Amino acid sequence: MTGKEASQAASLCDLSEDAQKLLAKEPDSARFFKALVDGEMHDDALLFAAACLAPMDRIWWGVMCVWESLRPDVNDDDDLLLQMLVGYLREPNEDLRWKCRTMAKRKEVSPQLKMLAHALFHSGESVTPAGGPKLKPSPKVPVALIATAIKSAATACGQKKKVGMKPEFLRLAMEVSRGQHNWATAAAAT
Repeated sequence: MTGKEASQAASLCDLSEDAQKLLAKEPDSARFFKALVDGEMHDDALLFAAACLAPMDRIWWGVMCVWESLRPDVNDDDDLLLQMLVGYLREPNEDLRWKCRTMAKRKEVSPQLKMLAHALFHSGESVTPAGGPKLKPSPKVPVALIATAIKSAATACGQKKKVGMKPEFLRLAMEVSRGQHNWATAAAAT
């Protein structure tokens, strides 16, 4: 999270009343995010982090969090969709964006991965097929989907590991925002 005005990213979120009150007091993005984390307003912080990250970074953050919740027992459909999402990050193209959306419809795909695939799909230029009129998706949709996928992944991890994962996933968001865990570098290594 950089020192930008928090209201810009917050406009993409449906923050709680308490978070909105805090936003009025703390207009700087980095300080607002820290205040959310310090106040243990983790759901609002996850949503705000998703809004602050660049579209590809938020997808990558989501992939890392969801992967953590799925491993070590990843089914074949989840594994394939994870590979497709990373493939898209590596080399974005419309065909793969649509294939991720189609793959997300499979019954065996985890709900968190379905949300990530739909977030990626709604991060594109249009949600209508080629040749049709362009319909630009709402920028709020991918933010909400990523945050929800990560909240769900944190719950699943918490049940497996018996620890709260939201603070860990928020730390990961900060690291991604600083260029650590760079998806281009990590994707090239796979």
